[in-house]
Amino acid sequence: GGGDALLAKPTAGATQKRASDGSRAEALAGSDLEPVDMFVQLEEQRAFSIVSKVDKAIQNIAAVMSGSELLSPQVQAIASTLMEHRVPPGWEALWEGPSAPVEWLRAIAMRKLALRQWVKRSAKGELFDHAFDLAELFNPGTFLNALRQQTARKLGCSMDGLSLCSSFAEQELSRAAVPVRIVGLSMQGAGFDGERLTEPSADAPELTSAPTCFLAYLPEEEANDVRGAHATVSLPLYKGTSRECLLFDLEVPIRSGDSPARWVTSGVAFFLSN
Repeated sequence: GGGDALLAKPTAGATQKRASDGSRAEALAGSDLEPVDMFVQLEEQRAFSIVSKVDKAIQNIAAVMSGSELLSPQVQAIASTLMEHRVPPGWEALWEGPSAPVEWLRAIAMRKLALRQWVKRSAKGELFDHAFDLAELFNPGTFLNALRQQTARKLGCSMDGLSLCSSFAEQELSRAAVPVRIVGLSMQGAGFDGERLTEPSADAPELTSAPTCFLAYLPEEEANDVRGAHATVSLPLYKGTSRECLLFDLEVPIRSGDSPARWVTSGVAFFLSN
């Protein structure tokens, strides 16, 4: 069905193409890659590993259906779960994504294709020339750890002395050692007029696109200066709209004299993707 077609394209011949994949982690461990470039390599390797395992399971089901293989308990368990429109537990253990199988497969395929571009940019030394869409990652939290590590290395300081800062005005983080542009965020419960939060209009959709956000790790004192520069409210950025997995709090500008508490209590939040 939809799952077969979805995986067939990005994974055709994948096993033959990268038989040496098992030793890549060891090779990377001994390399002098920057932490974020290292993360991108490992994330793409994870995508390959997940797709290979899922691809093999689907091929096994196809082989049983065509009569070229006998039905094993493992294949039967996976096929039964899929027929119930649930993601098999073994797949969920690889990555916890959408609960519907077709959506889960689509999310895997999207990340695999996107990470191919991340790897190409990394190889050319152009990773930071582009905006980052964290929804294209399996592990956005690990990306932030790598960014923190790379910032500490560049500044020659400890990671503990760095604090994550966010802004919707690029110039506020212009002094940062390793600033990044984040795109693709959506928000719920408020509008944004390009400068600050606004009340949502009566006919606004439940989720709206948030503007480009800028992130950087700064030494604590500099971070406090940025945060105190104007009126803001700390609002959560979640991985998804279920609000189960919090990544960090965004500093969002509000009108001077506006009460931050009212935005918090009304449940305004940001998400990596809708």
